[in-house]
Amino acid sequence: MLFLVALAVAAVVGGGAALSGCGDKKKSGGNGNYTDDVQEDTADASDGFMDTRSDAAEVEAGPTEVEADVDPNRVKEGVYRFMKLKCDVADIDIEDGDKLIGLCRDLMPTENMKNFFKTTIDDPTKERIASFGHALADKTNVQYGTSVLEYETRPEQILRAGFGESNEVYMVPYSGVVPEGMTDAPCLSAISFASAGYTHANDVLPFTITEFPAPLRPCGVTSALVAYNEDGPEVWMPATVETSDGDVGILRALDAIKATGTDNAAQYEFDQNTFPVFLSGRRPSAIVDVSDIYDPEDASEYGFAAVLSTEGYGLNPPDGKSVNACIDIVELDHLPDEEPSIKKTIDLGVASVFPHKELPVTEDRNYAAVLAENKLIVVDLVGLNVASSISVSMGIDDVQDMVIENDRAYVSFNDADNGGQISIFDISDPTNPIHEQTVPVADEVGVLDVDGEDRIFVEVTAPEGSKHKREIHYVRPDEVTE
Repeated sequence: MLFLVALAVAAVVGGGAALSGCGDKKKSGGNGNYTDDVQEDTADASDGFMDTRSDAAEVEAGPTEVEADVDPNRVKEGVYRFMKLKCDVADIDIEDGDKLIGLCRDLMPTENMKNFFKTTIDDPTKERIASFGHALADKTNVQYGTSVLEYETRPEQILRAGFGESNEVYMVPYSGVVPEGMTDAPCLSAISFASAGYTHANDVLPFTITEFPAPLRPCGVTSALVAYNEDGPEVWMPATVETSDGDVGILRALDAIKATGTDNAAQYEFDQNTFPVFLSGRRPSAIVDVSDIYDPEDASEYGFAAVLSTEGYGLNPPDGKSVNACIDIVELDHLPDEEPSIKKTIDLGVASVFPHKELPVTEDRNYAAVLAENKLIVVDLVGLNVASSISVSMGIDDVQDMVIENDRAYVSFNDADNGGQISIFDISDPTNPIHEQTVPVADEVGVLDVDGEDRIFVEVTAPEGSKHKREIHYVRPDEVTE
């Protein structure tokens, strides 16, 4: 759901230009495929991936006598094993209705250490292999004291990430921990671009403003919105900065300033001198384009965005700040103009919400939905208020992911008593959301995405004793039994 993205998958992305980063670049060597007991067909590596599939996947050893009509990929009624992975999954995203792409967050057991994967979903009841095409990033810079040091981002440093794609350019905003020994740098936040076998990362650099003389380093980046102008991409990323007054939410902009003329992911350099927008809430996590609501005459330019802040400032907040978690409507065209960029703030009525990596919105972008403690909140982005809410069984700590597709909200969560589940809510009437069903899937679930045909794909833990760590399951909720 990468981008996500916004990225967030996490994430929604726009336009048709290639994206890239600045500085060093490298071309990933080889294809780095991993098969995990599954045979693959003829490959096409034109986009940096081996485009592979398997219609007759070999499953791990089981009973020797199996009834002829038993599908080896069916885990149970209504649940099918779609993919095995030897990694933990940061995010998955369904693109163009016919392929699933994703990102591993830890090191892959291949010499090339690639962790972007992709496969087709023409028949999700058939097991597919994970086709790996890119490493996450190569070199990036981090502010360390008074120096800017270059280092190599390793997947095990990443704690959260979104993921998205535009014209075969893959973009990952991510956050995590800095290299060992760099104790003065409080966090790692960057965005990685990968295209045609090349990959590069741009660190979100610290900045200084008059109110806070110490350098402020953006942390917690997991979502981004990418727009395009005549010079190239512009990237907006919500982040948190630690100040002398505590954590503060910002919207940071990266503007393309120069093209090198190379046809790969290092095509652009970015200017990070644009003054940040200070948001109404703390710890923002997600951004989504809402230009078609507020600027329908020129919606393609991403003039407006909705930015979710997962926490407010509590009682007695600073001037202009929100008591509760909130959504800011930001006019991006004003960056870097001096006039105010926040046009309206929607108070969500609760102290905190789940840190969505991608703000779940309906297809027309008129409504969003967020999860609070034991509550699903539907937000009217046109009327600029909370439209309704409904009590739910899961708490914020239980929730793993949430998406909206065809006026339904899908929530993956882990219950201490009943294991990994997916709850489905009908929000076609935003003033009266209805809980349709809760589907038991596996012992533990993670990220999920849903395509336009309401086909659900969810990450789960692999069975005990498996040679792999995670699986992607395809779920038909109406067929699932206990």
